[in-house]
Amino acid sequence: MKIFTKIIYLFGYGLLPAGLLAVAGGAAQAAGKEVAIVEQGVAVTADIQEFDLLREGTSFTLAPGESIVLGYLKSCRRETISGGTVVVGAKQSDVTGGTLILDQVQCAETRLALTAAESQESATIAFRGGVKHIFVQAPIFLARKSLRVTIDGLETGENWQLEPKDGRVDLAVAGIALQPGQAYRIKGDRDTVIVEVDAAAGDGQAMALERVVVID
Repeated sequence: MKIFTKIIYLFGYGLLPAGLLAVAGGAAQAAGKEVAIVEQGVAVTADIQEFDLLREGTSFTLAPGESIVLGYLKSCRRETISGGTVVVGAKQSDVTGGTLILDQVQCAETRLALTAAESQESATIAFRGGVKHIFVQAPIFLARKSLRVTIDGLETGENWQLEPKDGRVDLAVAGIALQPGQAYRIKGDRDTVIVEVDAAAGDGQAMALERVVVID
């Protein structure tokens, strides 16, 4: 079951922190980690499009009448922002002179892999590195550096090889539904991610933040 809260903020005009001022005609891109995805809307003057991944510290200004929906990959925070200047933080945005509506949702969680001993005790498979636990059956895999994405069911024997379109593989578009309670190896040209589908995962519609898993 999804956790849902909604908060509305109205921000006054103020000064941005030094070094994070918006650049006219485009977004001020920072060198931090990619922390948020653009779920809906575009910021024309900042050249920001849907499904762009934004780095911590990025700043941009929305033109009058523009709005954008950002989804934070770590905090599972969805923000609908209208107008104003936006600075992307690690887990949330700082908005000056605009309005922000907040939703809290379930999105992919990073879990520690089981050791071999733990795997034998729990009758599951041991993995090296982290495991992405998801709550949907048809995720979106962002694979911007791969020409092909391979999906292997670790216990089901399922296998698919798909070509990313615009840097992503959308299983809903491909007509593929992963099985609840099962684990899959998702392999791009450079990186491999283990995805664990929640036992209660449904096949209903969801926005990008609930569905996205970054591969490369």
